[in-house]
Amino acid sequence: MFDRTLSIYSCGKTFSATGWKVGWVITSSALARCLLAGQQYSIFCVPLPLQDAVATALVTASQPFQGYDSYYSWLRSMYQTKRDVLLNSLEQSGHRVLRPQGSFFILANFSGVPFPNQPLAELDELVSAGQLDQDPTTRTSQDYNYCRWLTVTRGVTAIPPSSFYCPEHKLMANSFARFAFCKGDPQLQEAGRRLCQPHDKFETQ
Repeated sequence: MFDRTLSIYSCGKTFSATGWKVGWVITSSALARCLLAGQQYSIFCVPLPLQDAVATALVTASQPFQGYDSYYSWLRSMYQTKRDVLLNSLEQSGHRVLRPQGSFFILANFSGVPFPNQPLAELDELVSAGQLDQDPTTRTSQDYNYCRWLTVTRGVTAIPPSSFYCPEHKLMANSFARFAFCKGDPQLQEAGRRLCQPHDKFETQ
């Protein structure tokens, strides 16, 4: 299995260092040579100080941290707690969720949430005022309409997952929205409060 597996890591995700663009791969020497051959033509050089900092972080992260046996154990526990907060709020608000085990995104099925499955009546006004962007080709996409509706009525923004699909498979994501829980605890609690408002008390945020 090892000879045909690529394990790809990012310091942006592991150490919350978005923008550093430093990553590493664990794989066999044969696959590593193939990666190196392609990588040298796609990126010139990762800044040396950033590489050095990440190398130091990798060593330090294996040591005890914040009462845990390592930074990685703390990180897993921290994200699991955040996941459970958002997951519970989504379930209470009528979503059916897929419980993630290796990501800080939750894919939620919103087919049980009553919402007007059509473009927002005020959508054109919001676009004209520069308060909302819209791809005209998504006006009839249910997941896009749900995410726009949720943003405007609740002030909670999710990602329509059909944006990641090729045209012929977009319908597979038609009833889903992607939520992120890599947020501060107060933000997650407020999002949960807004998601769980009674459906007859929607207000434009």
